[in-house]
This record gives sequence, structure tokens and C-alpha cells, in this order.
Amino acid sequence: MTTNSKPQYQVPLFWKLLMLSMGIFYLLPEIIFNAALVDAASGSTGFQYDIKTVELFGRGISGIGMSMLVMDLWVTKGRLKNPLSILIVAILSFAIIWPTTFFGQKILVDHYLINGSTAKERQQAYGAQIAKQSLAMKTIQLEGIDIDRDAPLTPEDKTFLSVFSGLLFSDERLLKRFEKKAENIVESYVAEKAKLDFDDTYADYKRLKEEVRDMYGRYDDASIDYEHAYNSWPGESDKQWSMVLNNIDTGWGKYQKAVKSFDSKMDAKAQDVTPDIKKELKRLSGCAEEKSRDRAVRCRNNANDRFDREAKRHGLTKLALADFYGLKKRSWAEKTFTKLGSWYLSGGLALLLDGAKLYQGKDISNDYVLVIVDDVSWYKKKLILAFEDDFKKDSGGYPVGISSFTEFKDHAVTQDKARNELRKNGLTLADSWDLTQKPAFRESVKSYVQSEAKIEWRRGIKKQGLDLQPGLSWVQFQESSSLQKKIRNRIGDDAYVIGMRFDWNNTSFYNKVVVPQVKRETKRMIELARSSESKFEDGGKYEEAGKEALRSTLVPPISMALSLFLVLMTAIKIPFQVVGLLPARAPKTPKYEVGAEVKHVEPDTNKSILRFLPLKTSCFLASILLLIALPFTFWGDRITDDSIMAYFEESLEKQDAENVAKALRWTILVQPEFYRLASIITENTPLLAYFDEYSEELAKQDDELIYLINTYIDGTAI
Repeated sequence: MTTNSKPQYQVPLFWKLLMLSMGIFYLLPEIIFNAALVDAASGSTGFQYDIKTVELFGRGISGIGMSMLVMDLWVTKGRLKNPLSILIVAILSFAIIWPTTFFGQKILVDHYLINGSTAKERQQAYGAQIAKQSLAMKTIQLEGIDIDRDAPLTPEDKTFLSVFSGLLFSDERLLKRFEKKAENIVESYVAEKAKLDFDDTYADYKRLKEEVRDMYGRYDDASIDYEHAYNSWPGESDKQWSMVLNNIDTGWGKYQKAVKSFDSKMDAKAQDVTPDIKKELKRLSGCAEEKSRDRAVRCRNNANDRFDREAKRHGLTKLALADFYGLKKRSWAEKTFTKLGSWYLSGGLALLLDGAKLYQGKDISNDYVLVIVDDVSWYKKKLILAFEDDFKKDSGGYPVGISSFTEFKDHAVTQDKARNELRKNGLTLADSWDLTQKPAFRESVKSYVQSEAKIEWRRGIKKQGLDLQPGLSWVQFQESSSLQKKIRNRIGDDAYVIGMRFDWNNTSFYNKVVVPQVKRETKRMIELARSSESKFEDGGKYEEAGKEALRSTLVPPISMALSLFLVLMTAIKIPFQVVGLLPARAPKTPKYEVGAEVKHVEPDTNKSILRFLPLKTSCFLASILLLIALPFTFWGDRITDDSIMAYFEESLEKQDAENVAKALRWTILVQPEFYRLASIITENTPLLAYFDEYSEELAKQDDELIYLINTYIDGTAI
């Protein structure tokens, strides 16, 4: 007996549970997206989210679904069992597939459907969008479409409107009939839309009125502050003048203290150095008695060197020893005797020299003689001269000897300090200005204060985004070009009217704002609708408007049908996934004959009781067939032969698009029923509202990334 065994792969139970849970939770946002897409694509006036928000939400959800599909295939086909390997696969699947799906589907749609379109297709799409919006607004009626003008749009209405622009786009003959009445259609549509939007528009205007009134309140308060500051210069002048005088008083007090301290130091130093200086002076005087000239010179040099060493120790480096001699006036007899003696001893040479000096007009009287002074105060005066620089440092630059407050106030140092201090405070003063020129001071204060008031005013008004002079009345404020420009930038050209006021009631607002807006928008839309095809070509004036219209025409119907089908397919798969969780059926025990070869086969534990492959396939295919067939059986009579839908189906069949016609009929029949359920879930789930809070920023980043990706792929932005 031989045994042949082959191990069977079993999908981990935790993975089955995870995929089942994720599939159930995936249904929730997909259902919400489906309902939101119908609302947005139908042009429903009560829908609060724009098509861009719904598009981003749908692309994000489809990225999740595709990531789940790839992840499941990777795990099952790769026969993975290890939790760590499965975790890595899950992370890689979402990291690669989600952004590829999110950005890829938009890039593919734009590249193949939008950017590759012709100018004619873009123009037709714009006309189809106008017709759809008018039909949604109930300003036009189509034979075979019963839309109650006085009731909200039904799910059937919304489903039809979601695909209507695409159907009209594909039917050139019917589209031309609409184009012939384009002007009337546009006028009715714009006027009706303005009426429907009036409550919201006027509510926005009232909020804007409150903002402008608050703005004027801040402006008026700032004007009052400005006037007060502008005219406050006399008080500021008195304040700064008082400050200068107070600083002078304080400086005079400090100067007096510095003088007293310096005088005490000089007294002490004079007592200390006077004996040594007198001793050296006596030695220096004795040098004159030396018998030879050389000895006298050496004697004087030695005396000066000794003094210099002592002077360095005491800080007297600015004075020489001879500076400490005093001068004594000679009597007439002393002068006469000394002069005669010099003439005699010089042999008459001194007489000749004195005569020459007299001839030159010089004095030869020698009225004074150098003497050694015994009084200590004499040496103190010399020390004061030696240490005057140190005193200036301690006193703020003032010299020794200022004896009165008036002299201190008029001193050049005081004038410089006052002038510099006032300049630091912003005043402009001439270098020749002094404290006696008070009128010039007051004029400088006035100029500075008023200049600062203007600067502060401009800074404050700039923060409000305005450029206004102070003191405007409420009416002048409203009519100012600066405010009008700010409001225009704030609300946009479409909502702005020249000379907009912010004290209008609802009637005035309607007549002065809404009516001109209706006329302007009507003119713009008619001009666009009736413009030549060339303006819709690449680089043309209406290229982007045409592309956007084409995107709104083609993408929503396709997305809606696919979303509906995928949601229902996912819902069908869930029961099969639940059955797959049931335990496998034990195999029957085989009977063997004696001597027979036995082949042992492991039980297929991957198959549950009801999951034999043929049965599973049959059930799944039957479910799909029922999903496709039942809507035609139960709701097929909703589309009558004389309805507009029958007309579009016939038109598609003539274009050899029978499968598209059948898919359209299936969508028209199933979507309203599914929408009823989906709208209940959407109303009770804040998921889309939460997403909408971030949609504006996400849209900006999405546009930037799409631009970069397209630039990288094609070399230029698509």
C-alpha cells in the first residue's frame, strides 16, 4: 500500500475575518459616495457639497477598495500564512496601490477623455450642462419627463438628471434644438437660480454688512485715537522739556558729589606726595650750585628721574618736577642788582643781548623767580590739574571748577547731553541748538508727534487691509475706493457691484446687486454658449470652461454606474465570505479491499460544507445574473415607450451602442431604489461632512500634485 499526500493551503482565519470586516466597512463610504454623487451630478439645489469634494471623496474610497483587492490577491495567491509577512503585504499594498489609484484615475480621465477632446465636444458639453441645470432648476420641461415644479426632486428625477447631460451630449440632433433656445433657457435658468439662492445670498450680504460695520467701528475708534495723538504735541513738549530740566538738576547734584569726592581724594594725595616733591625740588635747586656744567646737568637728570619714578607710582605722569615750582615776584632792588651783576660777570655780553631784545620789543625785566612753596594747597592745585581727566570720567565729561548751577546748565557738555537725549526721543535738532532755543524745540516736538501719529495710523489701517485717511463718516467710509477694492477682492467680481453699500435692505439689495448680477451672468453664459468653436480649442478663451463642462458631463454617469454595480457586487460577496468561515466537512472513510493500493488524500480544509467549487461558482454567477435581470423584471415598466428615456435608448441603439443603452436602463431602474437606502445612511453619518472640512486644502494639494505628475510624465502640464 502506498500513500500520496499533497499539503493543501489554508487561508488564515484571521485574514478571512479581516477581509470580511474591511469589506463591510468599505461599503459604508462607498454607499455615501454613491448617494452624494447622484445629488451633486443631478444639480440638486439642496445639496451642500460641490462636485469637487465628492470627486475627491470617491477617488479616495476607490483607492481603498483597489488596495483591498490587491492585498487579498497577494495574500491568497502568494499562499502567505506568517502574520508579519501579511502585515508587510498590507502596508505595501496601501502604500503603492492607493496613491496609484487616487491620482491615476484622474490622470487617465483627463488625458484620454478631457485633454484629447475636440473644441466641438467641449462646446457641446457646456450646452448640455446648461440644459441639465435648467431642467434641475425646473425652468424648462421635457416631453416625457414629469418633474413636479412645486415638489423636491425625487430619486428618479435625480438619477435621470445625473445622466441627462451625458445623454444629451451624445445626441447632437436634440442638442441643436436646445441651442436654438439657448438664450431663453439661460435667462430663465439664471433668474430662477438667483431667486432660489436669494435667501443664502442675502444672508451672506448681511454677514458682510456686520463685518463692514465692525470694521468701521474699529476705524472710527482709531480715528479718535489718531486725532488725540496728532494734537497731543503741546503736552508732549512740556513733558520732554520737564524731563530735560529734571535731568539737568540730577546731573548738577551728581556733579557736586563728584567734586566733593574728588576734592577729598586730592587732599589726601597732596598730604602724601608734598614732602617727597619738596625734597626733590630742593635737590633740583641745589644743582645750580655745582661747579661744572656737566655735574649740574647730571644732577638735574638724577632729580628728574627720581621724581618720574615716584610720579609714576602716584599717577602724576602728566606733570614734570619743575611744574611744582612757585613764582615769586621780585622787588625793584632785586631786579636791578641781579641785572647789573649779570652784565658785569658776562663782561658786557649780557648787556648787548638785553639791548638786542629791547630793540626787538621783548621784555627783559625778569619780574618773577622760581621758588619752592611750603603750602600743601599749592601742590593740591597741581594734582587737580594732573587728575582732571579722571574727574571728567567720574563726572560725565565735566571739568573741575564749575561753581554754580547756571554755569553747569550753560556748559557745552550739558547742552550736548540735552540735545542727544532729545534726539534719542525722536526729535530733530540742529547741532547749534541749545537750551535757550525753546521755540525750535517745541516745533521739533510737534513735527515728531504728528509724524508718529501718521505712521501709527497707517500701520493700524494697513492691518485692516485698507488705505484711508482718518475722520471719514460712515457714508464716506462705505464709498471709499479702498473699502470697495477690499470687498471686491473678498467676494469676487461675480458678486460685486460698483458703489456697493452696506446699509441696503433686502429689496434694495435685490435691485442693486442681484438684478445686475443676473444680467451680467446671463450675458456671460450666452456669449460663451454662442461663441465659436475656436474659443474652446487648446489655448482658447473658453478652453478650461469647456474641459470642466466635459468632465462634469462624462465622469459622473460613468462613476455612478460603476459605483452602484461595485457596491452591489461587494454586498453579494459578503454572504460567500461568511460561509467561508464555517468549518470544513470531514471526508468519508473509504473501504479498501485486501491487497489493494491505498492513496491517502488530505481533506480539503479550505472548502466549507457549502463551498464546493462548482456550487460556489454557480451561486455567484446566479447572483450576478439575478442582480442584472431582476430590475428589468420588477421595475422595467417604469420606462414607457413614449418617455424621454426610451428616446435616448433608441438613439444609442442607432449609434450601435445597445450594451450602453441596456446599462443605462439598468442604472435608471436600480439607482433610485438604492439611492433611497443610501440617502438614509448618508443623512445619519457625518463622514462626508467631516471630509468636507478638509476638502478645500486637499483640492489645492491634489491640483499641485497632479500638475507635478503630469509635468514629469509628459514634460509639460497636461
